[in-house]
Amino acid sequence: MLSAAAARKTIESGEQISISFWKKNGEIRHIEECESTSSNFKRNTYNLKLFPSEEIITIRVVLVFSVNDVEVCL
Repeated sequence: MLSAAAARKTIESGEQISISFWKKNGEIRHIEECESTSSNFKRNTYNLKLFPSEEIITIRVVLVFSVNDVEVCL
């Protein structure tokens, strides 16, 4: 189990990661290959670049529950 601080460091490392999070509607989304391009401290969000599509999505930090298939302790 990862602490929230360790999960943030892993996400912000700039390396490719896999991540699981809840969407606003309660749906679970799992992304196998992505990397963080930036974060916003005030909004508590990450911008993730998905591979191979190179699509950019924004997710809220508090909705992340798994990084690299390791559960995040909230």
